[in-house]
Amino acid sequence: MYNDAKKASNSKYLSKFKPISLRVLPEEEEEIRAAAEAAGESRHEYIVQAIRERMAGGRQTPEGFEAVELPAGYMDVARNAAGKDGAELVAWICKAIEKQNKADNDARALSEMLRNRG
Repeated sequence: MYNDAKKASNSKYLSKFKPISLRVLPEEEEEIRAAAEAAGESRHEYIVQAIRERMAGGRQTPEGFEAVELPAGYMDVARNAAGKDGAELVAWICKAIEKQNKADNDARALSEMLRNRG
């Protein structure tokens, strides 16, 4: 139940913070939302953490994830391909990795099968 006491408590709590307005392109918002979701965070938590990391002079990898450096232009290629598929970037990259892993496993299994035949 929302009453005067709750309103006063919320007001006191919120007075500790300063709002920041942020505007991004729709496709950037989709990428931010997908990345935050993948990290198990809200957009707010994800953005604040990114700011803190930048201010600290480094970039930390969210728990459960590994950082990978790609050659120049690869992220643009992935963004374009994801956009053509109508997919979010992170989801598209994960799907591409899974697809490649399956193809690699199938090739190894076929190679093993052919070795055992001969």
